[in-house]
Amino acid sequence: MEDVLGISHKRNALGYESEALLELAKLEERTGQDTEAIGHFRQAVAAATKVDGHNLISQADLELSKALAKEKRYGEAESAAKESLEASRAIGDKLLVPRSLAQLAAVEESKGKYQTADHLFNEATDIVEAVLSTTTTANAKSSVAGSMEAIFLGHFELAAMHLNSPGKAFMIIEGIRGRSIADSLRFTKVNRGPEPASLTSTEKEISKLQLRLLRAGARERKQLLTDLFSLEQRAIEIEAGQDPPWLRRAVQPISLTRLQKALKGDEAFLEYVLTDPVSYCLAISREHVECSAWQVGARSENKLTRF
Repeated sequence: MEDVLGISHKRNALGYESEALLELAKLEERTGQDTEAIGHFRQAVAAATKVDGHNLISQADLELSKALAKEKRYGEAESAAKESLEASRAIGDKLLVPRSLAQLAAVEESKGKYQTADHLFNEATDIVEAVLSTTTTANAKSSVAGSMEAIFLGHFELAAMHLNSPGKAFMIIEGIRGRSIADSLRFTKVNRGPEPASLTSTEKEISKLQLRLLRAGARERKQLLTDLFSLEQRAIEIEAGQDPPWLRRAVQPISLTRLQKALKGDEAFLEYVLTDPVSYCLAISREHVECSAWQVGARSENKLTRF
């Protein structure tokens, strides 16, 4: 890595130098060299800025913000996250924008600004949902959902741990899980033809709305999501073709109230969210919703907390 960095620097190839610095910083962070990593993340941002490499600026600033937050340098972490967001919006990157928003939300959460963090997570998940809702293949949906998993997990943990809202936590996690399963069923066809080489008029409209969504405020975002939902239904009708009518509907996750009404008095629904180092269990009965968290560490005893 040092050799690549030296060559790119010698040839004044700032784009390659920025990429090399970014990878070097990631490697240093994994090996516990946090101070060196932060320095190289900053250098990566500086090199990318000289060539207007917005994608690299966004990626490097995003990693820089995480590294700074880990050191509890929240003011600097916030600035880096905002710069990452600005750079990703400049190029309309549908994956980097929500990741930058989620990182900014995580910093605000660390500062105790839970409502601000919730608004930012809402914006991030709205964008991811919009991308998922208008992606028409199961593999593509799985890829997007997997890369954005940390966003939904972060929002779930905020709702469960700091907003004291297990009901909201359920809707967040069930939204992404339910969509993945429903879409797998809805878009699986035995004799699917090849994908068209060019975008349809509906897909072009969807792309335009998605780009607007990346920069939209709360009020405009609500309308854009409504418009995208309508386009999703139109795309589903085209995609489903001769499939049964129930496959042509855009589906929404079950609401918590509806789930509780479906449960008998002696029944409970358990939903697990397994992460490291903290995992969660939502216990839902007809009358109550509780969230339990437990931590398992090599040097600590199992801990179970109810909230």
